[in-house]
Amino acid sequence: MNPESNSKMNLRNLQRMLGGFLMVGGVVVLMLAMNATHSAADQTSNTLTGHFTKSTMFFITAGFICIGSGLATVLFGDHVPKGN
Repeated sequence: MNPESNSKMNLRNLQRMLGGFLMVGGVVVLMLAMNATHSAADQTSNTLTGHFTKSTMFFITAGFICIGSGLATVLFGDHVPKGN
Protein backbone atom coordinates (compact mmCIF):
# COMPACT_ATOMS: atom_id res chain seq x y z
CA MET A 1 0.00 0.00 0.00
CA ASN A 2 1.53 3.31 -1.02
CA PRO A 3 1.28 6.41 1.18
CA GLU A 4 -1.05 8.17 -1.29
CA SER A 5 -3.73 5.48 -1.14
CA ASN A 6 -3.38 5.34 2.66
CA SER A 7 -4.09 9.09 2.92
CA LYS A 8 -7.12 8.69 0.63
CA MET A 9 -8.44 5.93 2.89
CA ASN A 10 -7.97 8.18 5.92
CA LEU A 11 -9.81 11.03 4.16
CA ARG A 12 -12.70 8.72 3.28
CA ASN A 13 -12.93 7.52 6.87
CA LEU A 14 -12.83 11.11 8.11
CA GLN A 15 -15.63 12.08 5.71
CA ARG A 16 -17.78 9.17 6.85
CA MET A 17 -17.18 10.04 10.51
CA LEU A 18 -18.14 13.65 9.81
CA GLY A 19 -21.31 12.45 8.10
CA GLY A 20 -22.14 10.27 11.09
CA PHE A 21 -21.60 13.17 13.48
CA LEU A 22 -23.84 15.38 11.33
CA MET A 23 -26.61 12.78 11.38
CA VAL A 24 -26.37 12.29 15.15
CA GLY A 25 -26.29 16.06 15.70
CA GLY A 26 -29.30 16.47 13.43
CA VAL A 27 -31.26 13.86 15.36
CA VAL A 28 -30.40 15.59 18.65
CA VAL A 29 -31.47 19.01 17.30
CA LEU A 30 -34.67 17.50 15.90
CA MET A 31 -35.46 15.83 19.24
CA LEU A 32 -34.93 19.14 21.05
CA ALA A 33 -37.18 20.91 18.54
CA MET A 34 -39.91 18.30 18.92
CA ASN A 35 -39.64 18.66 22.69
CA ALA A 36 -39.93 22.45 22.32
CA THR A 37 -43.21 22.07 20.43
CA HIS A 38 -44.80 21.04 23.73
CA SER A 39 -43.80 24.26 25.50
CA ALA A 40 -46.47 26.73 26.59
CA ALA A 41 -45.27 29.40 24.14
CA ASP A 42 -45.40 27.02 21.18
CA GLN A 43 -48.77 25.61 22.16
CA THR A 44 -50.20 29.13 22.45
CA SER A 45 -48.67 30.18 19.14
CA ASN A 46 -49.97 27.05 17.45
CA THR A 47 -53.46 27.56 18.88
CA LEU A 48 -53.68 31.23 17.86
CA THR A 49 -51.87 31.20 14.52
CA GLY A 50 -51.76 27.56 13.48
CA HIS A 51 -47.95 27.68 13.34
CA PHE A 52 -45.13 26.99 15.75
CA THR A 53 -42.73 29.77 16.75
CA LYS A 54 -39.97 30.79 14.35
CA SER A 55 -37.23 29.41 16.58
CA THR A 56 -38.90 26.00 16.80
CA MET A 57 -39.36 25.89 13.03
CA PHE A 58 -35.71 26.88 12.60
CA PHE A 59 -34.57 23.99 14.79
CA ILE A 60 -36.84 21.51 13.00
CA THR A 61 -35.50 22.65 9.63
CA ALA A 62 -31.88 22.64 10.85
CA GLY A 63 -32.31 19.12 12.21
CA PHE A 64 -33.59 17.79 8.89
CA ILE A 65 -30.82 19.60 6.97
CA CYS A 66 -28.14 18.11 9.25
CA ILE A 67 -29.60 14.62 8.91
CA GLY A 68 -29.78 14.95 5.10
CA SER A 69 -26.27 16.38 4.84
CA GLY A 70 -24.85 13.67 7.05
CA LEU A 71 -26.60 10.94 5.11
CA ALA A 72 -25.36 12.35 1.81
CA THR A 73 -21.83 12.57 3.17
CA VAL A 74 -21.90 8.98 4.39
CA LEU A 75 -23.39 7.63 1.17
CA PHE A 76 -21.64 9.78 -1.43
CA GLY A 77 -18.56 11.04 0.43
CA ASP A 78 -16.25 8.48 -1.20
CA HIS A 79 -15.28 10.85 -3.96
CA VAL A 80 -11.79 12.15 -3.31
CA PRO A 81 -10.44 14.47 -6.02
CA LYS A 82 -7.20 13.40 -7.68
CA GLY A 83 -4.14 15.44 -6.90
CA ASN A 84 -1.94 17.08 -9.53
